[in-house]
Amino acid sequence: MIAHMGLVRLTLVSVCACIALVSAGCGELQLTMEDVACIPGEKSIFVGQLERDSPFGIPDALEGESISFWVGSELIGVAKTDDEGRARLAADLGTRSVRDEVIARAWVGLQRVQVVRPIQSWDANTVIIAVDVDHTIAETDYEGVLLDDVDTKTTTIPGSVEALNALSRKFHVMYVTARPNFLYDETRRWLKMHGFPQAPLVMGSSTSDLVDQAELKKDLLGWRREHLPNLLIGIGDKASDAEAYDAVGMLSILLTPVEEEPEAANVFVMPDWAAIQAFFDANSETLTKPGKLADLLKRDAITELEIPDQPEHLRIRIVGQDDDDADDDDRDSDAQDDD
Repeated sequence: MIAHMGLVRLTLVSVCACIALVSAGCGELQLTMEDVACIPGEKSIFVGQLERDSPFGIPDALEGESISFWVGSELIGVAKTDDEGRARLAADLGTRSVRDEVIARAWVGLQRVQVVRPIQSWDANTVIIAVDVDHTIAETDYEGVLLDDVDTKTTTIPGSVEALNALSRKFHVMYVTARPNFLYDETRRWLKMHGFPQAPLVMGSSTSDLVDQAELKKDLLGWRREHLPNLLIGIGDKASDAEAYDAVGMLSILLTPVEEEPEAANVFVMPDWAAIQAFFDANSETLTKPGKLADLLKRDAITELEIPDQPEHLRIRIVGQDDDDADDDDRDSDAQDDD
């Protein structure tokens, strides 16, 4: 009995000690950083995320800590983490070689961490497309994403790999997802494993971001639009995607099935990635020109874009335009062709 009581006390002491260690911040630091794109004449965007490992599986965000960003031995700048552990910095990188790398560093207590990311050189006159991940290019298996070291259960949406590789030859691509940042490495591995084009990956801060994805993406995209004016097109699968794209002045393309109509302007709904690629091919002269596309969006004139011929069950439609309006547009287009 005495031995049993002693074991109970020892167990309680051990549990209390573990809680004390966690509270004191003895878990491993985790620092992640998004890829950096360098565009002549525009400020580059640096985003780091600082967290501490938790015994409960989901890392704890560290607020008020400094993350410094470097290229080689040159300090680019320092930013403080917010309540989600995220630090943001916009700074001029000037002309950089594609061989250069960005280093993010943080020092908390006795622990020091750093992470290295490549610099991607982007052209200043190229339109940028934001592309959602889950159910847009990935037929997501959440068990595989969350529990497996390498996600082999999530498959690609048919045609997405081929279409995005083709689009990346005329546009810059940026993956934007509400997945929490601790899934960064896993998501990056999945994209590479399936042959998607190399591109910056923008993510949420925590699992709480999954609750209101429209607000999250408005924040992620709105801040970037201030520094990336050519970020003009977004592709997704949900009403919340279109609402976020529209809120920051972007053209939206949604893949069917769309469960609810978005409360947004300038939205196309398309049946598959083949239709998306056909749409971009048919409107290349406008969609590849930042000035032309920005003007069209400012005028709410997306009906001027050409809709490729598709079978009825694969029809491309504009949100807010009923079938009669679409038929009228088709007749007007045919009349212009006859003239």
